[in-house]
Amino acid sequence: MAQGSVRLLRIIDGDTVEVLENRGMLRQPAKTRIRLYGIDAPESSQKGGPESTRHLERLIGGRRKIWMESVDTDQYGRTVGIISKKGGRPEDSYNYMMVRDGQAQVYMPRPQDRESYRRAEDEARRRNRGIWRNKKAQNPWDYRKRERESEKRRGKAKAIVIIALAAAGAALCLWLWLSGAELPGLPELPGLPELPGLPAPLDRIRIPGL
Repeated sequence: MAQGSVRLLRIIDGDTVEVLENRGMLRQPAKTRIRLYGIDAPESSQKGGPESTRHLERLIGGRRKIWMESVDTDQYGRTVGIISKKGGRPEDSYNYMMVRDGQAQVYMPRPQDRESYRRAEDEARRRNRGIWRNKKAQNPWDYRKRERESEKRRGKAKAIVIIALAAAGAALCLWLWLSGAELPGLPELPGLPELPGLPAPLDRIRIPGL
């Protein structure tokens, strides 16, 4: 489990930050995206998302050096970690503060942290802090699932329209070919003078199908 001081580059949303991590004397510092451990904040496009992001910005303030402890790696390859001013108790972390202030929900904490995180969330609910002011607040994981399903439906609808248009175009071309009809709206080629050596004036020559 890696831990140490890192440089904060930017706050992406209420539960994700990007830091510059020093990986030793022989390796260049690397940008690392940190998914905040134990919490799930509203998505940026979700109601309450922008407020959650701004709240994390206020908690960290103008600080550029923060303490980071990596806990795990998620399915997207991001580091799951705890960030704080200078380490210490779980309650001193920005992760915990986001739950305490009602700007994020508890999400898959370790057994040793589960009770304190749950208590903080219950207190935020009772006091209608942050996202809990909205009685119909949607879980971020439910919101993401709904968005993925909507995206799939939009993709299927788009594919159906494209296939229908392609089929209609193919049917029209086939009908024109079978009926020998000319394509409408195409102008006649302008008349051209006779040129020596040609069997007929060019203005009598028509391109088949035009």
